[in-house]
Amino acid sequence: IYINFLHRSLRSTCNILIACCAIFDVLHSAGSLLEFRMLVGIGKLDSYICDSILIHMLIILTFSSYSPYLMITHFTNE
Repeated sequence: IYINFLHRSLRSTCNILIACCAIFDVLHSAGSLLEFRMLVGIGKLDSYICDSILIHMLIILTFSSYSPYLMITHFTNE
C-alpha cells in the first residue's frame, strides 16, 4: 500500500486491492505462527477467548469477501 501511494501510476483500484489482499494474507498467515493453545495453555477455552476467535474469523470473512465484491462492481460498470 505504501508503494501504491508513493507513485501516482500505481493508484488504480486494482493495485490498491492487490496490496490490501497481500497485507491481509500476511496478517492471516502470521496468526498461525502463534497458536491459541500457546496463549491459553492446555485445557478449556473460556468464553472470552472463544468469542475473540469467532470475531477474528468473521473479520477475515468480511475482508476476504469485500475485495471480490469491489472487483465485481468495478468491472460490471464498464
